[in-house]
Order: sequence, then structure tokens, then C-alpha cells
Amino acid sequence: MEFKHLKFKGINMYGWRTRIGLLIPSSNTTMEMEFHQAVPKGVSVHTARMTLPEVTSMKEKTNAIIQMNDEIESAASKLANIEPTIIVYGCTLGSFFEGLRHEIEIIRKIKKSTNISAITVSTAVVNAIKFLGLKRISIATPYVEEINKQEKSFIEKSILGTEVIDIKGLGIIGNIPKGRLDPFSSYKFVKNLDDPKSQGVFISCTNWRTFEIIESLEKDLQKPIVTSNQASLWAALKFAGIREPNINLGTLFAKSY
Repeated sequence: MEFKHLKFKGINMYGWRTRIGLLIPSSNTTMEMEFHQAVPKGVSVHTARMTLPEVTSMKEKTNAIIQMNDEIESAASKLANIEPTIIVYGCTLGSFFEGLRHEIEIIRKIKKSTNISAITVSTAVVNAIKFLGLKRISIATPYVEEINKQEKSFIEKSILGTEVIDIKGLGIIGNIPKGRLDPFSSYKFVKNLDDPKSQGVFISCTNWRTFEIIESLEKDLQKPIVTSNQASLWAALKFAGIREPNINLGTLFAKSY
């Protein structure tokens, strides 16, 4: 029996769904919600959580991220039971705060423990910025200044020739308060941050809602917007070979189809 007439996005000739696996901090309330609302028919999203307690200082934050990352392999192994097409490590800070080698090590750990391909948010963001050809960018974050400096260094070292001309944050250390921010907070913050010299803006953090405002912000600023969750979804679908032109998440998706 042939199934050439089946055209559903994300479903192969045998009817299996494409599955995206997410590894996220236990206190993240945004990433899986945004993925669920945006994935095309035939693509499902499945989540495993890594423990990330709430903290009030940067010293505590660093220790919490390190302890969370100690759970990568065990959480990924559980997620592997549903046989995802790809596993996305869904914490922006957790993937860049110790530099490029650390990010590569996260991907290696996931692949080793599951035999499944993996990407990190930072990998996805770097690839999105490269794909859009952005050489001068601004970055908006909910983070404190110390984390912003780490992120600026990571981006500039990962994409030679790209300059972060400005990076500003909301000064939030805990994770739960970030998830409580409404999407208009990111819209307003980026509008105030935007520099005419920048070719695009990156909104960092998988727990900061952005999907509702990406296209409006691009129309207002007349430049591409990249966000942690948008870039991660784009990279996961691209890896899975899913072509869906009706995902309205800005230039990154529009230029891909």
C-alpha cells in the first residue's frame, strides 16, 4: 500500500509523528507553552525537567545552574523513551554561562546518554543570527549585568565578525519572576533598547514570553527579531526536515521557506 497522498506536515509515510524533546529548568513556565502553540500539525512536544531552585544571589544562581546541569543525562535518558527526533536543551543561560566548550559538552552528554541528536538554545540562536546575516545586534535580557557580560562574550566569540553593540537586562535573578512577565514587557523593553545601528535584536531567555510580539516588533523596528524560543523551534523543525510556511514568527521563519 502506498501513502503518497498523505501530505501532513510532520508525519512520515508510516504515520509516525515527529517528536521534539525539551529539557527545561523545573521552574520554566514558558518554553513548552510557546512550542505547543506554534508547532505545525503532526509535530508533538514532550518535556523533561531538570531541578532549578529559586535563588536570590548570583553565587546561588551559578551553583543552581551547575547542579541543574548535573541532571542532563538522567533527564535526557527519560525523554529518550518517547524516541524524539531531536532533543533541545532549553535553558539559554545554562548553555552559555561557562562558554563554548561547555555548550559542546552539553550536546555531547545528551547524545552519549540517548543516541539522539541534540541542540542547545545557544546553538540555535547562533545559527539563527548567522542565517540572517546579522553583524551588529542588540540584546535584550531579563538577566543581571554579570550574566549579560557573559552572554555578550559568548555571542561575539561564537560568531566571528558579529558585534553586540548594546545589551541590557531587567536585573532579575530568579526564574519564576521571568515566567510571570507578560509578552508586552519584552516588546516595550526592546522598543526602548533599540539602537539604529543594530541590524537585529536578540531577546534572550526561554522563560520570557515573546511569540505574541515578534512580528509587531519587527514591523515597528524594521529589522529581524531573534528570540531564544523562536530560534530553538526553528532549529528543531529544520533538523527534522519540517517545512511549514504558516508559522508567523518573524523574518527567521519567513526567510526559511
